Amino acid sequence: MTTRHTWAILLMVIALIYPARGEEIRGRVVEAGSGAPVPFAAVSLLPTGDGVHADSLGHFRLTAPAGKVYLQVQSLGFRDHSLTWDPEKHLHHFLTVILEPLPIPLKEAVLVQAGQSPERTWLNATEDVLKSRNGVRLVKRGNFALEPVVRGQGDGRVNLMVDGMRVFSACVDKMDPVSAYVEVENLAEVSLARGNSDLTYGGGAGGSIDLVTEKATLDKPFALAAESGFESAAGLMRFRGVSNVAGKNRALRLSLSLKSAGDFAAGGGKTIPLSGFHKANAKIDFLQKLGAGNLRMAYIRDEAREVGYPSLLMDATRATANLLQIRYRLSRPGKTFGDLETQVYANTVDHWMDDYQRDVSTREVMPNMYMPMFGKTRTTGFDLRGSLATAGGMLNLSLQGHRMNALADMRMQSLDPTVSEAFLLNLGDIAETQGAAVLSYERFFSGRLVLRSNFRGEWRRSSLSDERGRRQMLGFWEDPEFEPENMALGGSLNLLWRWAPQWMGRTGLSASERIPTHVERFGYFLYNPHDGYFYTGNPGLKKERTLQFEVELQRSFSRGEWSLTAFGTRIQNYISGVWQSEEFKVWRNFSGADLVGVEVSGRFSPGKSLALSFQGDYLYGVNRAEKEPLPLIPPLSAAWGILFNQGRVATKLEQVLNARQTRVARLAAAEAASPAYTLVNFRQEARFSENWTLKWGVENLSDVFYRDHLSIGRLPGTGRNFYLGATISR
Repeated sequence: MTTRHTWAILLMVIALIYPARGEEIRGRVVEAGSGAPVPFAAVSLLPTGDGVHADSLGHFRLTAPAGKVYLQVQSLGFRDHSLTWDPEKHLHHFLTVILEPLPIPLKEAVLVQAGQSPERTWLNATEDVLKSRNGVRLVKRGNFALEPVVRGQGDGRVNLMVDGMRVFSACVDKMDPVSAYVEVENLAEVSLARGNSDLTYGGGAGGSIDLVTEKATLDKPFALAAESGFESAAGLMRFRGVSNVAGKNRALRLSLSLKSAGDFAAGGGKTIPLSGFHKANAKIDFLQKLGAGNLRMAYIRDEAREVGYPSLLMDATRATANLLQIRYRLSRPGKTFGDLETQVYANTVDHWMDDYQRDVSTREVMPNMYMPMFGKTRTTGFDLRGSLATAGGMLNLSLQGHRMNALADMRMQSLDPTVSEAFLLNLGDIAETQGAAVLSYERFFSGRLVLRSNFRGEWRRSSLSDERGRRQMLGFWEDPEFEPENMALGGSLNLLWRWAPQWMGRTGLSASERIPTHVERFGYFLYNPHDGYFYTGNPGLKKERTLQFEVELQRSFSRGEWSLTAFGTRIQNYISGVWQSEEFKVWRNFSGADLVGVEVSGRFSPGKSLALSFQGDYLYGVNRAEKEPLPLIPPLSAAWGILFNQGRVATKLEQVLNARQTRVARLAAAEAASPAYTLVNFRQEARFSENWTLKWGVENLSDVFYRDHLSIGRLPGTGRNFYLGATISR
């Protein structure tokens, strides 16, 4: 045997005894834009999952098998990133992995206009998006402008925003919730924060809803879309149109919506009189690119007329809203800075209502007289936002401020011509000035562990200026404070832990304060149809204090995901009405209230053409002082849906189930038990081309006569409703 053969055999034996160890991959994980290190990120080999964690400066070393390998880099608070490492190209290269920040999921972002999700097969109003989310219910006073409540809380306990703007309703009877001013074609996203995990917009126990609108975009040089639709239950006709034109540095978007409906039919074909409406909405957006930043201007005009409210004493003859905002965003002005954003805004809301179409001679409340009312609000404000990357974390700051003026009055016109007309102020020239600072910090202790803290401090000064309004309050209170000032503080801590790629848990603890609203403090002679009393404000109300604990578990897998959330909320100094005389109540502080709830949701796709979804929630609320259930607490509810996609046609069958609610408030509200009901909906959507879509279906297929627990005056829900709509775009 030659020496050459001997060495060859020896090398083969060594190779068998000591297999190749592969190559060492060295690199660093950094954040996109700022270049700040992402500490303790997980760097794994696919498909085995073997890997290492980066150090506190984002550096890592990983021994990989010989040849081309696939890597996955993960860190909580960032989007997962997958890449291919080829030794022939990268053997002597230092690998830099760039991760895109992903906001910690304390808020649910419900996309509305992005893509063609079958989940939004038929959307008539913004409320259709809201009611499909866990923990959100709608208070129904008619067939128009339903009021959203979150986890059983509404009014001042839910902060309802439009693009981060403060907008205040003008109607003291709650006919015009802020959600009515944004039409579906202008709604890009609903940012929903349940409870106090995120205090960006305030410390109400219910949480916050931000209606994020569609904006002009440079990506569409010319786009045009139009939709026409019909619904049978109320004879509703609607038209929507949207256009976008853009050049190199500027863009313009226009939208228009027209809707008209008659009286709607409940289950069994029963017509509900005085429930029709007419509505028009227009929005204009302008975008100008300025170097590394961009300037946006947006204006919304909303007008409704002849809106019937069968469960209230009056109907809205006219309601208008004007919303204007100017926003400038500077993209990443430095290595450690995120986007800087400045927004200024102004809005006006006017509301007219009367009972001239009613037979006032037979009603129990204020008979034999008409009571026309007018209300208005005027609001201006600003919001400054910025972020800063730090070693192992991200700091976000928001400075906010607004000033609001509100006025509402009522005339009482007797049917007896010998009785003179009377006049009173429901809201007597009220002014509210508020400033707030919000600080959020996310600390990344490892690629699987993140601590998020959120702190808010706000100052508010309210005043009742009108002398007539002051005299009215002096009839109820001795030496009231007409210009109160308050400070409110709040903070939350949330720990997020991803102990495995498919599992994530969150534990949150928050404490916050809520300053009473201007209506709770200075409202006068406000009729509440929920209990049949006239309410008067209380200038001496204390702040509500809320303590909340929440636990969430999420599991994702290749074909779907599910989540489970449990929470408990304790409210101190709970504000509610207390009996004063046969027809009158005043707001006062009670010792407290408790809320406990569970929310579950999930989706599963057994195949490319089939998808299943489900959700359910339960809420328990009690007024500890009165020892009775809280009002407007929805019953146990669940919903499931099955979606089948076959070519250009999507078919969806869904079922909504609501249990009987027997836990009702007798003292705070004259509630009645609501029966259980089940609704079945069938929907189809056909895309004949990229530019032409047809939608049809039927809601409440069995024509069930039902009443939702949150419907005022036992107003029934909509009966069988056939709909048909067509969309054309280019």
